Amino acid sequence: WIAEDYLRDHPGGVIVGGKEVVYPDGSGFVAAEVDTMSIGQCGSNQFCTWSSANYNGSFTYVTGSGVTRTMGWATKSVWNNRTNSARLYNSAGKSSTCYAPGAKQASIGSGYQTPAKVFLSSGASC
Repeated sequence: WIAEDYLRDHPGGVIVGGKEVVYPDGSGFVAAEVDTMSIGQCGSNQFCTWSSANYNGSFTYVTGSGVTRTMGWATKSVWNNRTNSARLYNSAGKSSTCYAPGAKQASIGSGYQTPAKVFLSSGASC
């Protein structure tokens, strides 16, 4: 996907640097070919997801504290690169799993591969 295609399908953001789509709620998407992104793309204070296992594929992130962010994109690996916990909700939005500060998961379960939302806690525990 290129940034323009993603923005057309997910309106409301702006393209930054030709490849990144940034939204007012603190979420973002970085357009890239599969296997071009890596765990090093995840900045401080970001909850990061990749569309492929092992931190590869399209890269998306959300930021904030004490807020819930809507998701719904392909997610097969995650890193909570934050000082606070994050709770990822499955596609139905009913079950969740907690990621402690700094927690990484190179391959997530199928029920969470299109997560409905993530709660970005303002505290270190879930």
